[in-house]
Amino acid sequence: MVAKDEAKDLYEKFFLQTEYYINLGCEELAKENALICVDWHLKEFIDTYGDDLIDNIEYWEEVKKEINKL
Repeated sequence: MVAKDEAKDLYEKFFLQTEYYINLGCEELAKENALICVDWHLKEFIDTYGDDLIDNIEYWEEVKKEINKL
């Protein structure tokens, strides 16, 4: 994906989340945005390295679990 497309994709994800959660408060919005970032990071990592470094993938999955606990 080229940088312009990636930027647009991230912007649209955050925009849609902001629009949806605006009435739920900052905490839920922050969690959703953090999860978007982790998912993006995981996708990029897997696209670059595949499943070779499973410890890194497991780490980010654990981060997602911790975000959901907040």
